[in-house]
Amino acid sequence: YPDAVRTFSSILNFISRMRQYHTKSYQYDQINKMGDRMYALLAMCHALSPSRLDDNIMSVIRERFGDQYNRMVRGGPDGQTVFHELFTYACPKFISANPPPYHDPDLLQLYMAEPPLEPAQRHEAIFLADVRTLTSVPTLRSFLKLYKSLDTKRLAGLFVDPERDDADAADAEEALIQQMMVLKLASRSVSRSDAGSSSSAPKDVGVHLGGSVVSTNDLDFVIDDNMVHIVESTVGRRFAGWFIRNAEHTQRVLDNIKSSPLPVAKPTAAPATAAATAAPEQTSKPGKTVAWGGAKS
Repeated sequence: YPDAVRTFSSILNFISRMRQYHTKSYQYDQINKMGDRMYALLAMCHALSPSRLDDNIMSVIRERFGDQYNRMVRGGPDGQTVFHELFTYACPKFISANPPPYHDPDLLQLYMAEPPLEPAQRHEAIFLADVRTLTSVPTLRSFLKLYKSLDTKRLAGLFVDPERDDADAADAEEALIQQMMVLKLASRSVSRSDAGSSSSAPKDVGVHLGGSVVSTNDLDFVIDDNMVHIVESTVGRRFAGWFIRNAEHTQRVLDNIKSSPLPVAKPTAAPATAAATAAPEQTSKPGKTVAWGGAKS
């Protein structure tokens, strides 16, 4: 489930960023339908393996599948019904790996009389069987988050009727320990790693069907002589990768701008010759000369 959550988150982030460029494409409706199905699959995976998601993706999940997501997180028979509905709606088209036995007429007649389950129904049955084993995990996790250390007998009393006899109490405590082992197993998963290229990495790390066991839950516990010790680890948000990616993107944009040629100005039309602006010389009219101090005529 962690690999599925990471893959779906990456694809849905890309679709949300590029959605504006596909509005006029003939595949726009198909992209939206496929995105809705991936959101449904991501909601199921995140309900089974809680982890930190992008805020935008989580808001879309709560907007489209809010009530169904809460029912899956709570678990129980109601949650199994939602898992069945969403899996039927969003599952891919499975194909059968075994063709009909055309080489044997008797087996072919038996095959026609009692056809096997459809591939989608077979995969759904396997998936729901895994979901049924994790029915009590959300409730048990919510109780463990309230304590730092707790006795198993007291923890078992939170799940059963307090007016029980000693035999039922012992059975409830044993059943609780089994459920805690299921929770421990559910919080461990094989996750694919990209470290297969390094020489010091194990051989099965980095391949498609290999990987390493990682913890998918921020809650861990240890049972020591009927005492449960709980440790909850909260991982802070990491911003270093976001800043590094944006800094690299800015550097690439700057390098492209520097390597691009400078814009060349378009040639303009030759300016028209200006008209002659020289003013004609003003000629003074001949007048009478007047002696100094003489009377003007």
